[in-house]
Amino acid sequence: MELFFENDSLSEDEMRKGITLGLIEKGISPVLCGSAKNDIGIGRLMQFITNVFPAPCDSTLEKTTDGKEIKCSVTGDTSLFVFKTEYESHIGEIN
Repeated sequence: MELFFENDSLSEDEMRKGITLGLIEKGISPVLCGSAKNDIGIGRLMQFITNVFPAPCDSTLEKTTDGKEIKCSVTGDTSLFVFKTEYESHIGEIN
């Protein structure tokens, strides 16, 4: 904010760094619109993810239900978060 008020504008790199920092600190949640069916905005979404989103190792560490921190590691164990479970009578549980 100080840079913007001093210079009356921000460069593209300054905006990118600010958004990335906001994502790392979980202070902002970007909203992008698009349609996969009509191929609208999908290229921009992928560019945004590639250019702006922080690497998983740069983000804050998540914690398990036991309170242990989950460290980001290519060689570590796989970690998942199931946010919804449904039961289908002909299939069973779907996560």
